[in-house]
Amino acid sequence: MSICKSIFNKEIYDLEIDDLKAFFSTEQEETSLIEFKSGAVEVDTIYKEVAAFLNTEGGILVIGAPEEKPILLDGKKRKRFALAT
Repeated sequence: MSICKSIFNKEIYDLEIDDLKAFFSTEQEETSLIEFKSGAVEVDTIYKEVAAFLNTEGGILVIGAPEEKPILLDGKKRKRFALAT
């Protein structure tokens, strides 16, 4: 099963904007398989994430994700992403 199908239940080429809106309708957290970039993103600022995916099992980079909301959970700073309600 592809990474995209395991996360979104669809193949990458079948994803639509509504699928991403539904995904971000609840808070999401980055993992080793999915990274989020918010706001203006320059190509030269995503090399680190792309290289990390290439050196592991792969992953999905969502550019244009909602702004991150840092939270403190179990004494650790974590980033959560969700559409504003």
